[in-house]
Amino acid sequence: MLTGLKVIFLALSTLAVAAASLPIGFDPAHWPGEKPPSPAYKELIARLRDAQNQRDSNQVRQIALKIQQYLGNYAGIPQTKPVYGSPIERGTPDLSAATALNWKAFEIMRGKNAWDLAVKAKPYGQPRLRVTTRTVVSDLRAFEAGLPQSEEYRNTALQGLNYLLAQQASTGVFGYPYNPNAKGAVSSQALNLVRQGESRGLKMVEGSWIIDDGEDGGLQFDNGEAGAALLYGYVLTGDSRYLQAARHAADWAIGRPIVPNWNYNSYSGYLLARMYRVTGERKYLDAAVDKFELGVLPGQMENGRWVDQHNARPQYHALMTRNLVEYLLALQQAKDPRVKNVRHHTILALDSLAEEQIRYGASNAEEGLPLEALSSGLLALGTNPRWAEAADIQVNYEINHLLPATIGKWPEEPHPEVLTDYILARKVQEHEARACEIAVAKCIGGLK
Repeated sequence: MLTGLKVIFLALSTLAVAAASLPIGFDPAHWPGEKPPSPAYKELIARLRDAQNQRDSNQVRQIALKIQQYLGNYAGIPQTKPVYGSPIERGTPDLSAATALNWKAFEIMRGKNAWDLAVKAKPYGQPRLRVTTRTVVSDLRAFEAGLPQSEEYRNTALQGLNYLLAQQASTGVFGYPYNPNAKGAVSSQALNLVRQGESRGLKMVEGSWIIDDGEDGGLQFDNGEAGAALLYGYVLTGDSRYLQAARHAADWAIGRPIVPNWNYNSYSGYLLARMYRVTGERKYLDAAVDKFELGVLPGQMENGRWVDQHNARPQYHALMTRNLVEYLLALQQAKDPRVKNVRHHTILALDSLAEEQIRYGASNAEEGLPLEALSSGLLALGTNPRWAEAADIQVNYEINHLLPATIGKWPEEPHPEVLTDYILARKVQEHEARACEIAVAKCIGGLK
């Protein structure tokens, strides 16, 4: 008898199963390393940026192919040596164990969530807003799953959402923490970014947040995550403040240039696609099309990975895959003719992610981002045995090995909140919940 995620939406899909073509370089024993960027490579990236800004889709695709040719055997291979969790356990995970660990993490994090730490760190030292969004989304999923402590999850999520509201810049962007007194490489990069932008006459800082990335594209990450989390909160609560803030963030995203880093563009596309699904306003879908068709899909190879080594890393591949699922859902809602092609790209990405886990074990285990992508794919596209097997492998490693062994290190690493992706998917399978991130149109106005 089929169990676990293997039966999610069985009646809705009969997707063909085919093993993805995964380069041998994903095997840690055969990882070739990172190919150092040369002047020729940097020139290709500059040409890619120009073609993107000129909205020349044919040229963008041609340059992406040239980048693949330049990288050769390094194309689509992670820039850092892959690390996988072992042993590989393929059985159906114990849902009660996952639920218990998630609640334990919730209790450990009381008073230690990102917004709590931000209050203690004023005026500087706030965590990145993406940390808040992870907690918010996890707690909203736990609420949707109807767990015994669902109201506590909901109330904590509301704390995080209200914190986000208070941090939004006047331009609409959700920025990056700025501490002019901090030390370290990351802080030095932030200081340099601010100096460079200010030398060009840009307003770079508002309060203790960097509010412009100087067209680097990096702010699209936190802005997209925060805006999408607020839309999730709006759908579940009906609180118009969350919709208004998300709209402001989405309008900021529309005005940002497309950049050569594929994952940056995907975060804005993710927010814009969800904004369309919630509001039905075509301008947001048009902007999402722009981001994905020029700034994400051209970089994907036939084996499902993105061409450059940075975006071939499991965490970025997973995030772009999740973002592609959102884009596909928006296109389906609009009955857009691009659906078939985008569905193909999304399946390629999920197949590759699943193959990596099945072959080598749980990847990016500390963050668990592949599990979010796999769960999203199963909920949106229907059952696929290999995606389900890969999700089971990740959850088994998380609950049987990683989390019990690292519980004393919370709230630093790892991130047990990712388990709610799996918990909610199982509850949907058992007809005990519905996933409002997938079924937006049926949930707007508050969860009944």
